[in-house]
Amino acid sequence: MDSKWKNRVRLWLSQVADGIFALFVVSPLVVGFWRGVWQLLDNYLYPEDKDLSIFISAVIGSVIPVAFTVFRETLQKKCLKSKVIFYCVSRVYTSVFAFACVNNWRSLWTFLDVYTGINLTSIISSIIIGMVVLALMRCYRSIGAPPMFIATDSERGYFTFPTMFNVSVESSFAKALLDSMFSVCFCGYLVVAVWRGSFHLLDFILFPDAIEKSAWGSIVLGYSCSILMMTAQKPASLFFGEVSGLTRLVFFNLYNLFAFIGSVNTWRGLWNFYNVYILPENPFLSNMLTASVGFVILTFIGASHSILVRGVLRDVSETGENVAFFPYHYFLENFQGNEDTIQNEDKNGKAKGMKDESDHNTKCLNNHISSEVIVYRETVV
Repeated sequence: MDSKWKNRVRLWLSQVADGIFALFVVSPLVVGFWRGVWQLLDNYLYPEDKDLSIFISAVIGSVIPVAFTVFRETLQKKCLKSKVIFYCVSRVYTSVFAFACVNNWRSLWTFLDVYTGINLTSIISSIIIGMVVLALMRCYRSIGAPPMFIATDSERGYFTFPTMFNVSVESSFAKALLDSMFSVCFCGYLVVAVWRGSFHLLDFILFPDAIEKSAWGSIVLGYSCSILMMTAQKPASLFFGEVSGLTRLVFFNLYNLFAFIGSVNTWRGLWNFYNVYILPENPFLSNMLTASVGFVILTFIGASHSILVRGVLRDVSETGENVAFFPYHYFLENFQGNEDTIQNEDKNGKAKGMKDESDHNTKCLNNHISSEVIVYRETVV
């Protein structure tokens, strides 16, 4: 077998492995962390005083992400000067940011539950307002999350991610602060509203009186939809390569909506699965277990950034066909080093096969999703 076909086989196997890894390793661990921390906060952060509990989560969930957003480029430059400094700061950064992200989401989610109620009017309003405003701002893709969006802990872009206006603190601190506040406290909260409404809507329509069946129903629906979207990327790329303008944007949003349906069902299914099967008689130990195991393993395998919800993903920012590809790649990054070799082979006429078509900065929110991921696609020259 010549090098062209070896590379194609390795590429295909890496793509399959990426999908399996995102679905069955990263997603359960990320959901486990969020579920554990969230429910610990519900149970122990002034549970008798909802207003105070919401306020504390709002402060933690706003101040820390805004600060990390303002100084993201400074952290990136300073911490890469030393391996020791980078390792120490990056571990603290991820753990603190992850805790703040859960508080950020919990504050608005609980606020809406308490003050608007968990009813169809509130639920549908959350979904419609969130989706419409995000679509108008062309930030609809920000609703993405594992398994369709994962992020690795690469030094490249570890602390950096895109905001709504991408203002650097070096150019203007005041503008960078406003940009960060808008990205975290407006764009981010719109994403929370969409997820909150979708989560509760599924509670109403998917076996509402049987939590065990409901959990399994969401798992089956979520994984089926996610697998379908993973396999649809290449055909979809051909379509997006042929359309432009408003047509492209509308179909892009519909495409990402189906991916979101897969993600939100996966999260809800796994969350309820843990509640039903993981030490239900001991909630404290159950929550501590999923939170700690999720964080430790994700850190060990270099995918802890998948926990974070940060930055703003703009719609159809990639050119041509690349908008069809979701950044859930882990093993595929190993092919980055093969690019020069493959290109040299092409020049020498020894092989005409894979080429790197996009170097795509995908930084998730959620989630969606947060560091640079190289997306490879097989083409025939």
